[in-house]
Amino acid sequence: MSVQFILDYFHIDNEPAIEVQANEENVTLQTQRIFQHLRENSLELLRIRLTSEVLFRRFRDFEGWENVLPTIQLIPRLLLAAKLEMILPDWLSNEKIVDLNLLKSESFEPRFNSFEENLLAVCHLNLISGNDFGEFIQALSQQNSAFITMLDDKKIQNYVLNHIEFDLNVQRENGLLLLQTLKNVDLATFVDRFTYQQHLFYLRQFASRYALDLAFPPLEFSAALLSLPRLTLLENQAGVLIEKWIAVFHSVKHKMLSGEISANVLADLVIVDWSILWTELNETLDANSTLISEEFAQKIATFGSQQAITLAEKLKQGSYSLLASSASVGDVLAWSEGYFEYCRHAFLYKQKLDETINGSFTDYLLSQSGRISISTSNWHHCNEKITEFLQKNYLVIVIMVDALSALNQDLLLAELELLSQQEQLILDSKMLFAPLPTTTEVGKKAVLTGKPANQFTGDYEKALRETYRNFLSEDASLKIINSWKESPKHIDEYTNLIVYFENELDKQLHDCKTFEIHRDNVNVICKKITRLIVRWTKDAISLGRDVVFFITADHGMTVTQEFYSGESLGETSERFFKLKSSHSEIPPDFVKFENYAIPKKRLRLTADGLLTHGGLTPEEVLIPFVTLTSKTPEPTKASINVTLKNSQARRISDKKWQIELSLIANKNVSDIRIKLNGIFQGEASIDSLRENKNQEIILCFSATNEQQGLTEMELTILYFDYVSDSVSRVKANETILKTIAIDFPPVLLEKDVSAQRFEAMF
Repeated sequence: MSVQFILDYFHIDNEPAIEVQANEENVTLQTQRIFQHLRENSLELLRIRLTSEVLFRRFRDFEGWENVLPTIQLIPRLLLAAKLEMILPDWLSNEKIVDLNLLKSESFEPRFNSFEENLLAVCHLNLISGNDFGEFIQALSQQNSAFITMLDDKKIQNYVLNHIEFDLNVQRENGLLLLQTLKNVDLATFVDRFTYQQHLFYLRQFASRYALDLAFPPLEFSAALLSLPRLTLLENQAGVLIEKWIAVFHSVKHKMLSGEISANVLADLVIVDWSILWTELNETLDANSTLISEEFAQKIATFGSQQAITLAEKLKQGSYSLLASSASVGDVLAWSEGYFEYCRHAFLYKQKLDETINGSFTDYLLSQSGRISISTSNWHHCNEKITEFLQKNYLVIVIMVDALSALNQDLLLAELELLSQQEQLILDSKMLFAPLPTTTEVGKKAVLTGKPANQFTGDYEKALRETYRNFLSEDASLKIINSWKESPKHIDEYTNLIVYFENELDKQLHDCKTFEIHRDNVNVICKKITRLIVRWTKDAISLGRDVVFFITADHGMTVTQEFYSGESLGETSERFFKLKSSHSEIPPDFVKFENYAIPKKRLRLTADGLLTHGGLTPEEVLIPFVTLTSKTPEPTKASINVTLKNSQARRISDKKWQIELSLIANKNVSDIRIKLNGIFQGEASIDSLRENKNQEIILCFSATNEQQGLTEMELTILYFDYVSDSVSRVKANETILKTIAIDFPPVLLEKDVSAQRFEAMF
């Protein structure tokens, strides 16, 4: 039945207690609870926590009562001193102890001679010991603002600097620069930003050393700070730095192949363990074995990822695959043209294909999915082109041929080349990566709408109307024609989009006994498509409409080579198992994609179906995208063109420069404002610019850090333009983003401390 008051003005009490709230109702309630507890014969201790002097005064009259224990006041300095059994330094205030969470530390073992060193160890042991700079930086990033202010204490700062200098082998002045920088940054994001900038700085130095004419984003930190030991940058943190690395790699590769620089240089460029790096290197080294040096082979062996280990083994054995992972999406598509010739010959002559070739494509497909998704060769491209031509008021006709592989695109193009000459249509063709897995229910909606099939409910008409609703105001604006249900319809004046589903090829595919028969079926479908194009072209001409035809597919097909005889892994389709869980174990010859287990080899999972789909071979994944247009659409032009008169910036003063820009307008514009983005600050404006008139302006700007060398800068050009609507001409605000490359001259004279102090006297 005892009561004890706990004065906890610093909110450090972790024991069970009733905390009094700062309102009259709660004070009254807890007062009654205390009276009740004192009347009872309970052996339980009632702890009452008071967090302010004002609250304590409301309960002070209880002091001295029977069964009311002496009041305890929790003072961080006294508690910590008792815990450590030592006298604390004066600078370690109650507030700082709380902010540093020192009372919550489970142990404060005296590892070091001084109190300050032991205090740093409690904050994080890597702040005062160890020899890994990366671990030290990570330990710093986990601290709070209270720790940063604690570094103002000269003793604390000195111990940290000693650790940086003697254990981490970093110059003391650079260590001090790092600690000063931490006062002005967000610790939570500093490490990622700093690591990124370090790698950018290294690439810039590498490009400068070998005279590579490449521009880089501006520096956010000083060169001295970025010269600290380089931290590890993960591939998913690299962002646009990946593109810069590829650009540097290809630029230096050309110089090595021409003999301008030694192949040994390549070893200096490999500083990260990125999947895309090994992809690029594999492709290049397979084609150019002269670039392999002993230094390079030794450098690769220092990395730990599986791709690096595989490449190191390949270099060690001296074997190089002709069809290794490609360096870019464009290179993969170029490689696939020769691959398809190889396949067609093998399939027609019933020869067995080397499974490692399509296996390498599968590996690329799964490891580089992000890269593929942002390319113009991804399946989203079809939706983008449909939208583009609808915006330009073209009559858009999409012919979706189920199971038309890019393997058979040669037959389609042979038919359309003659047709394009006869009908005066402009022919263009490319290949796209189909949605995965390569099934009809996944592919059709995705290719036509640019969104995964699971994002739409309902039939194709609903999905199409939702996607292109801005262009389908009338019911008759959209026509959907199914080859197995109805004959093609004539176009009327309200039609904007026609989607023709051709399903016969897929229907015949599963009954085909040979690839030769399948090719014959493709020929028949191609001739049918040409007849449709002729008919609809005439309809468009009669209506005075420009027309564009897109011929594509939802997926391709493959010729299987054997039947899978292993255990079932789930619901069985012809080329994949649908797993019950994405965590299910799969055999080594399978790959996991979402909830699907797909064989890397040309296996069929059902007894019938020599020709089928649902896998990840190039002939299943790559689909045609053929375009026929009545005329080429005119590209949209910006009203203002901004060019740089001189690529070198003129230095005005410390961290301040100016550049000269030239502006020309193709129509009358007004209220023009040009400003720099990112770390640069600068702005210029012009009241108006008349059509076809040129004007030159000087843009002055500054940056938080000194810049040097060729650097990317992004401009935003804001202006008012006049656009026409259905009634009148209205003023519209327009924006243009433009990236320019500026060459920053080096500082002619680095000022030392004495020179700066001398100048400060005047």
